[in-house]
Amino acid sequence: MKQSPPFTVRPHTRRRARPLLDLRPFLVALLCIGWIPCSSATLNVRDVATTLVAQMTANAGALKGNTMVITAFKNASDDETIDPSVLQEKLITAAVKAHYFTVVERDRLNQALAEMKIDQTGLIDPKDRKQLGHLLGANYMLIGTISGTADDVSVDARVVAIETGQVITAADYPEGKILVGRTPGKLPIADDELLDDGITVTLAQWSPKEFTIVTDATTPNAAKKSAVIWLVEKNILCDAQDVLDSWRPEIAAKIYRQPERYILGVTPREEAYYVRVNFPQIMRDLVFIIFGKTTPRVAINTTEQVLRRPVPDPAVQTTLAKAMLSYGFQVLDAEQAKKALSRESILQALTGDANASRLVEDAAGELHADIFALGESFAEERSTRDGFDARIEFRVVAAATAQLLASIQKSYCTTPDDLIPADRTSAVLAKYALQKGAEATAIQMCSEMLKAFGQPVYRLRVWKVNSYDQRAQILDGLKRALPGATVDATTFDVRSTHSAVFTIRTKKSADVIAQALAALVQPKIALSSIECRSLVGESK
Repeated sequence: MKQSPPFTVRPHTRRRARPLLDLRPFLVALLCIGWIPCSSATLNVRDVATTLVAQMTANAGALKGNTMVITAFKNASDDETIDPSVLQEKLITAAVKAHYFTVVERDRLNQALAEMKIDQTGLIDPKDRKQLGHLLGANYMLIGTISGTADDVSVDARVVAIETGQVITAADYPEGKILVGRTPGKLPIADDELLDDGITVTLAQWSPKEFTIVTDATTPNAAKKSAVIWLVEKNILCDAQDVLDSWRPEIAAKIYRQPERYILGVTPREEAYYVRVNFPQIMRDLVFIIFGKTTPRVAINTTEQVLRRPVPDPAVQTTLAKAMLSYGFQVLDAEQAKKALSRESILQALTGDANASRLVEDAAGELHADIFALGESFAEERSTRDGFDARIEFRVVAAATAQLLASIQKSYCTTPDDLIPADRTSAVLAKYALQKGAEATAIQMCSEMLKAFGQPVYRLRVWKVNSYDQRAQILDGLKRALPGATVDATTFDVRSTHSAVFTIRTKKSADVIAQALAALVQPKIALSSIECRSLVGESK
């Protein structure tokens, strides 16, 4: 349909002017230009593609040497300038240049889809994925979603095993972006030296002992600092802003200002630095900053089984205990923990029994534990007999309160590219799968314990408190003896247990609180135990 002009030119009837220049073509051209949709933002698809491929090659050894189909991602964005097929083409190019896996040519993919009479969005169906994989001889498929706008795009990608539907690895863009330095009072780094805004940090590889981090900082020193800050704030203490805010001055002074203590190596690569970070050293320093010399005591126990196979040695428990010790936690003897876990009290605590708190406290008293890590682990050989799948589940419980601090589930699937032990018996392979799953569990478990116990709040229970006057005397005495601390009286049972519970918010150590209690004149308090974040005493 012909569009009407935005205005009407009326002919002049009085006299006819000599046309010097006909302007109508120029007006039409200008109007057409005005109708062309413009976008000042352009999506840097090359940067997106190389970032996603770098993450995939770093985190998924199973992909190496295998064939992968790269599909056009689903466009969940309202920005019509974003073309998923352009990103698909750049992903194919970046993947070919990586020389890590074989990529199916886009024309072959389109021909196969035409034969199957489906489009690329239909590949959600596992049957269609398997059929396509057989047609193209592919093992894996890259699928994903684009959201946001061209100038603020977000891309999530997943590599899926075509036969099983299992997600092998995931990648996103942007990944791990942090802004450091120029927000007043937020992140002091070192003296007057601050990092530039907008440094992008991504994870390339990890193990319980070492993290390899990629950063686009412009100097080696800035690369070290950005890697350390990212590891602390975006991995270990992520989602615990209250803990981070409480301890940021100490963390900045003892960790951020001397990042070289944690660096195993810095390698320049094109426009980025690869930084190898000593993860246990950072974790140990965080534990000692937050807890002081009285670090949490952890009792670890898990039932381990290999389905339809003899049970190997306790691989998960041994791996977890080794990691916890290297991170600065105290680990209790596994045999004692096993005896305590056989008690009905611990099992009741996990099911939410009304008496759980008292029963767990009794068990903790026997073990002198601050935290129980209770779990189940199993491994099973895949039906294809090409490896084992391990599943590890843990619940982290505070001993003093029976509070569930965290629930952790981890899986690990062995691949041909794993450093499989020379002994390839079923028991050894099953143990290997359990060990690898436990390594990932240990990192998350330590992070969860730091976040749960990271607030500098002590719990004090005093027995034989027989009146509200005694309770008030203890409260007032602690406030006088601990200037700057916040002391509150929480619960008081004057009928049966005759005990009062107080919370003390302070960064001072448990020993300082014990000295304050010993200095009370009336009533006199005799401490019977000093735990990580818990003290127990009796009124005399």
